[in-house]
Amino acid sequence: MSNVENRGLSVAEIATEEVPHERMIVTLSSGGFIKRVPVSVYRSNKGIIGMVTRDSDAVKLLCEADTHETLLFFTNNGKVFSLKCREIPVVAFRKAQGTAITDFFNITQEERITALVSVTDFKAEYFLLMATEKGEIKKSSLKIFYSIQSIGAIAMDIEERDELVAAGLATDEDDVILITEQGQTIRFAVKSLRSSSRTSGGVDAIRLHEKDELVSMSMVVPETYLLVATVNGYGKLTPIGHYKRQNRGGVGIKTLKVTEITGKVSAANLVTKNQYLMLVSNDGMVISTRIQEVPKRTTKPVILMRMDEGDQLASVAAWD
Repeated sequence: MSNVENRGLSVAEIATEEVPHERMIVTLSSGGFIKRVPVSVYRSNKGIIGMVTRDSDAVKLLCEADTHETLLFFTNNGKVFSLKCREIPVVAFRKAQGTAITDFFNITQEERITALVSVTDFKAEYFLLMATEKGEIKKSSLKIFYSIQSIGAIAMDIEERDELVAAGLATDEDDVILITEQGQTIRFAVKSLRSSSRTSGGVDAIRLHEKDELVSMSMVVPETYLLVATVNGYGKLTPIGHYKRQNRGGVGIKTLKVTEITGKVSAANLVTKNQYLMLVSNDGMVISTRIQEVPKRTTKPVILMRMDEGDQLASVAAWD
């Protein structure tokens, strides 16, 4: 009798044990197709570094996860779906299309996946933070997201004419940093937020100027850089230490001056100098580079990606 049989494991547990631990890059495309590719494929494909390629169905969301981790998918209307990383079909090539996300979740035509979070363990000390376009934020215990039915669940009550745009894991020892389209940034302590139930709404995270919207949220990690990128392909890399803790609900500070040349901020990420960076445009133009090749400055933004006429930068992702 095998060791597995001796331990009296269920069929599902046996299947899980047979899946080796492996780091994956999970991507969701603008067309709604999901796939996982071994990190080794990205690391070994040196040909894409520094080259501009074109993908008819470009990457919209990207995260790195282990095959045994749980992925939480959040929609614009505040709903959450759950899926094991190993349940996503693996492909051997970056440009393989993948599987339609609707094969896994019953998502309506009005819904869009706007945030993706990987979870290793649903520990009591972890919280899930969610932020909306209108500058609201919500903190909930991660434990209440442990068992999500296939039909999904409400993660946040979203007000009318607002949308969920970001989600992430945090503890009460962390700070969170949020960035808006007009280049405003605010950093404050996670412990200043009260933990709420899944069905509740959010509170003010940042006071937005007229016609401004929240675009990104990250948990502060020491010795990292905040990369802010604009729709016209400009970017700015600033040490995270330059952003001091403030009170929640303020206007924040200016991290990038938005002009007609730069265009509005479209994405932001916390990165390290040893990571790789992928930039994707609305028309499917893709460029990958190393973070260490991006000038580290605190003044004017630099060109990260030269855009074709009428095209705009859609998303930015970083991986180790």
